Amino acid sequence: MPVASQTSTTSTSTTLRPPRDDAARTHVVRTGDTLWDLSRTYGTDVATLRARNPQLAHIPDTALPIGMRLNVGAPAGAPARATNASTATAAPTAGSGGTTTSGATPAPARAPADATTVRQSRAAAQAGESAARARLASSTLPTIAGGGWLARGARGAEVEKAQQLLGLPRKAQDGVFGPQTERAVRDFQSAHGLNDDGVIGRHTLEALTRTGGRPASTTATTATAAHLPIVGYDTAYENGRNIGRIALTEIEGKRVSLPTAKAYLAMREAARRDGVELQVVSGFRDNAKQAYLYNGFVNRRPGFNPANPPGYSNHQNGRALDLNTDGPSRSVGSGRVYNWLAQNASRFGFHRIPSEHWHWELRR
Repeated sequence: MPVASQTSTTSTSTTLRPPRDDAARTHVVRTGDTLWDLSRTYGTDVATLRARNPQLAHIPDTALPIGMRLNVGAPAGAPARATNASTATAAPTAGSGGTTTSGATPAPARAPADATTVRQSRAAAQAGESAARARLASSTLPTIAGGGWLARGARGAEVEKAQQLLGLPRKAQDGVFGPQTERAVRDFQSAHGLNDDGVIGRHTLEALTRTGGRPASTTATTATAAHLPIVGYDTAYENGRNIGRIALTEIEGKRVSLPTAKAYLAMREAARRDGVELQVVSGFRDNAKQAYLYNGFVNRRPGFNPANPPGYSNHQNGRALDLNTDGPSRSVGSGRVYNWLAQNASRFGFHRIPSEHWHWELRR
């Protein structure tokens, strides 16, 4: 009896997996970092950060260990990886005398790059980045000039140029029109009497061009009292009352009002001359940040200090700073930093509140 020909066919399916952890961004915790701040910086939320970092299981949101590395998620726009989920080998057909194989052919293994190749690749990448920066610095915004606009979700060199003009911190000039950029656009529009829709159109571009862009290389670490870049505007509160919008700069990664920043920088330089290093742990807070701290306090979450309701914190009027002092209790300070401040802060207009040794306010 003849044997029927039996042929097996191969089906290849492709599935998408999220980027591996080795493609994720990492953040090294610095003094004053909280999960709230990091969630806003990297465009995520506190719950997602905790899910990505099991080591935070028993660590309060506001007590992150300095130097800890955190996985803050894959870079925006990272491509998904494709993988062959199944490959099968065809059974021999009667009389064929052999086998046929369908599916992707494995790619040959790469030979390891030698040191010269690595150096050349790095040099080429650096040269390319420098050229791109130079083109960006002299570029205009043709999309807007041609009657278009830039809004949340946009990406590219034009967005990065707009972020430069808005005076965003260098780390935020990433070419991605996200929540931080939209907030800066709304603040800028409100401060200049424009419709605060968070969209950069012709009128917003004209205002940005008229006011002039801030140098991208100017950061809080190089800022002096004579030149402080404005990184945004926000609403200030005092005793629950809206007292208007104030201009904010960035000092040591924290937003601070301009008068407070200038006084602090002068005080910091004087302390350095005496061998004492001051550091800002907390500066200006918007309503959302104050609500987060207040809710953590009233719900007795670990690591949350007493906090006033939104609109009633002195951190919301632009004059308060929390500094890196030590002490045996909340109201009693000690150590080199605290002793220096106790003797010298008033010369620069700063005075502490009795209940917290780290809380200093500008009163002139």
